[in-house]
Amino acid sequence: MKLGMRKDEYGRTPFHQKWGINATQLAEQEKISTEALHMRVLNWGTPWRRKKVPTAFEVMYNKTRVELAKENNCTPQTISQRVEAHGSAYYTRADGKFQHNTGKRYVDQRWEDTRGYSKPNSWIHPKHPAFKTWRFHFINAMLNGASYEQAAEECLNAKVK
Repeated sequence: MKLGMRKDEYGRTPFHQKWGINATQLAEQEKISTEALHMRVLNWGTPWRRKKVPTAFEVMYNKTRVELAKENNCTPQTISQRVEAHGSAYYTRADGKFQHNTGKRYVDQRWEDTRGYSKPNSWIHPKHPAFKTWRFHFINAMLNGASYEQAAEECLNAKVK
């Protein structure tokens, strides 16, 4: 047993007692280190929250930019450009011409295999109590004049029914 790891009479650590899962097991599921998992608890008070605030893609589509790119068979940069230029990640031309990035590769490495796109995780874990309703509370808070950070906190602190 490592120094500093206390266990109760059932062999559970304080992390397991509070969150219902061993930190090592959760870190392996998330493909991160246990130190990063403990930093989540230190920064946000829960291991289920991955980022400070959701991205604009998660608020609009309830999907990450990488998930949208895989769904549309294009790159994440193309998704960003579509949203910026046309207001929708699903924009296509009516005549079908010039559909860029639809399967052509000019390099040997696929964008999905690079480091930044290997974990297309949303900003909170599916086991978070507010996972199913966070978008509703987030958009409601934004419409009521809250800042982006305040809306993120409000949607996570909302009562789950």
